[in-house]
Amino acid sequence: MDDEEVFACDAGSDDAAFDEAVGVLEEILVGDDLSRAQTAFCRAHAHVFEEGDENKHEYLGLFQDYAALMEAEVEARLQASLAGFDLQHFMAQLAERREEITGDVFDLLLGLSDFAEFKEMMLAYKRGECLGARLDINFDGDAAERKCHK
Repeated sequence: MDDEEVFACDAGSDDAAFDEAVGVLEEILVGDDLSRAQTAFCRAHAHVFEEGDENKHEYLGLFQDYAALMEAEVEARLQASLAGFDLQHFMAQLAERREEITGDVFDLLLGLSDFAEFKEMMLAYKRGECLGARLDINFDGDAAERKCHK
């Protein structure tokens, strides 16, 4: 009986830690710090991108740099906010418990690692759609989207 109680307690604390990490992740994904990092990346590299279906080899390298930057930003903020945070454990939990959290979190995470969305973000910035504005990621109803805010 004692083993069952300890197990239930451990499961409860694991659930609470997961819920807390998801909440912090949502705050990070819609927060100003990540938005500023995205905008700085766009400012530095958008000039490379051109309209059209062709994808230059250079785009892939920039996309990989962007994905690494976003992952590092998110991980650093999670670790700063949550004592003892373990990214690998959290990623495993996300995969196992996907149905327990809103689709918005997954949509935002996938958006940060989706080449087509990355290219469109860079082209939008180049077109001036976000020039002098803050590129932001927001929850809007059931969908997550990137918006420019002046």
